[in-house]
Formats: sequence, structure tokens, C-alpha cells
Amino acid sequence: MTGTLLAVAEILRLVDACAAAYPVVREAPRLEAAYVAQSESGRQRFAVGVNEDRGRGLPAESQTFELEAEAVAFVRRKVAEGRKVDAGLMQVTDANWTAYGLTLGNLFDPGANVCAGARILGEAYQLRRQARCVYNAGPRRPDCTTGYPERIEAVGPAVRAALASEAPTTAATPTSPAPPAPRRVLAAFQRVRPAPQSKIPAAIEALAGERSTRLAGSSQLTAKTSSTALRLPLLSAG
Repeated sequence: MTGTLLAVAEILRLVDACAAAYPVVREAPRLEAAYVAQSESGRQRFAVGVNEDRGRGLPAESQTFELEAEAVAFVRRKVAEGRKVDAGLMQVTDANWTAYGLTLGNLFDPGANVCAGARILGEAYQLRRQARCVYNAGPRRPDCTTGYPERIEAVGPAVRAALASEAPTTAATPTSPAPPAPRRVLAAFQRVRPAPQSKIPAAIEALAGERSTRLAGSSQLTAKTSSTALRLPLLSAG
């Protein structure tokens, strides 16, 4: 097999081949393995991920190789360093290699790698099936064969449709309450507060009074002087 990018159709073919030998693979949806391969490795055969080692302050690493020999050498080195490694199309972690038949010799073989990942997925989905069986028949019968898990799965579309129909319609936008009327405290205060008494008119009135008094006195003096002047010739004549 040439090239490092595996076609989706080829992944599905490998899943079907694995399911023939390991029926548990059928517990997972057929496309699930392709989803995982796309997400984990970008469907690259020679992809390797090295997990972060926080205890030693070592960062995570991710490498994609063109040649299988390069990928194997890299994995061998990282495993010798005590690092946790995910490898191949399905990025199967090194803790699962032995249990699912993987070695450095077949780790990057598409059939072996996809089958290992598909088995892990099938077992995970089997746990969900068993949970439904336990709900239906009790913990003593987790391997029920009555079709109950399938009945639960079958009603999924109806439940989703009902949920969508129950969604509230777009509610009318609530109107904001009118702002309170402005308080008239200042206006009321201005109405009841006595007008300020200006001192300027009083001063003007006082000055006017003084001026009137002076003018009156001046008039009297003038009148007296005139009267005296009028009488003087008469005295001289006499």
C-alpha cells in the first residue's frame, strides 16, 4: 500500500474485515472508526503523538512521517525514554498495544491499527448497550438479547423531533418600562423659598431721601436770602 493518507472507504473496508473476526466491533456505528481516524491522525498512516509528561516537564509532541521505518524508530526511542505514545491511523495508545495485538512490527499496518481501534470502540459501545440491558433486566442480566437496547436507540429520532416541536416560539421583545417622571423637588423649593431681598434699592431710596432733604433745605435758604434782599432796599429808603 502506497501513500500515507488512507481513504475513508478503505478504513470502512478494514472495519468490516475486523468485525468478521471480532463481532464486538459491530457494537459501534460503522463510521465511528473513520471519525476517530480523521480526528486523531488526519487519516495519516505514520502519525505519532507523544503525550505530555508533566512530572518531568516534557511537552507533548506530534509527528507525521513519510516512511514507516522513520515512524518506528521514533516510537522506539520515545518508549525507551519512558514516554506515553499514541501511534498510527487510530492513534492507539501504547498501553493497549499488547491487548489488541499490536507490536512495533505491525503498529503502522493499516489493517492491524484500524482493527485495534475498532475493537476498542466496539467495547466502549458495548458498555452502553449493557447499561441499557441492566436498566431493563437488572444487574444479573447485562447481556440481554431481547432487543431492548435497539428499541431505545430506535426512538431517538422521535424524541429529538418532539423536543424540537416543544421549543418556545420567538417571544415578543419585552418593552422597557417608561422612565419615572422627573422629580420637582427643585421647582418646589424655588416656589417656597422667599425671594432674596436686594440691598441696592434700599440704598438708592436712602440716597434719594438725603438728596430731597438737602434740596428742601437749599430752597428754604434761597427763599430766605431772596426775601432779605428784597427787604434791604426798603430799609435803605427809610
